[in-house]
Amino acid sequence: MEVAAVDSPAGELRIKRIYDRSDPADGYRVLVDRLWPRGMTSERAALDLWLPPVAPSHELRKWWKHDPEKLDEFSARYSAELDEDPAVGQLRDLLDVHPVVTLLYAARQATVNHAAVLQRYLEERQSTDWLDTPPDFPARHPSSSDPSDGDGGRSERRA
Repeated sequence: MEVAAVDSPAGELRIKRIYDRSDPADGYRVLVDRLWPRGMTSERAALDLWLPPVAPSHELRKWWKHDPEKLDEFSARYSAELDEDPAVGQLRDLLDVHPVVTLLYAARQATVNHAAVLQRYLEERQSTDWLDTPPDFPARHPSSSDPSDGDGGRSERRA
C-alpha cells in the first residue's frame, strides 16, 4: 500500500488506491474516478464524497489507457481540462475545511494514474488565486446513490 501526501497551507492532500483498507488517518475521502470501481461496495469504500467531474474526460481516459509512455502528454491534456473544471474549486474548498483530504483512485499503478496528476496539479496551483466559481454540477455523495443497490452500479458507471 502506497500513499502519497502533499502538505499545503490549507491541509494535507493524499492519494490512495480505493482497494486499500480505509484508515481514520485518511481524513476526508474523495473518490476522483468517473466510473465506480469494480467490486467495490459503498460500505467498503467508506467515502465522504464521490466527485466524478474532476476525473479525466472519457475521451482522454480512452486515449491514454494508463500507458506510462503517454504520461507526460496525458498530464498536459488533463491539466488543461482541470483548468476549466469547477470541481477543482470544490477540492480546494475541501482542503480549506479538512486537515487531511485523500483522493481515491482505482488504477493499479501508484504513480501512473490521474489522481497523482491531480495531486501535482493542485500542489502547483496552491499558491495561486483560485476562481471562487460555485460548482455547476451535482457532486455524488455516497448515500445518494449506491452502486451496489441491485443494479450492479450500471446506472452510475455510465458517464
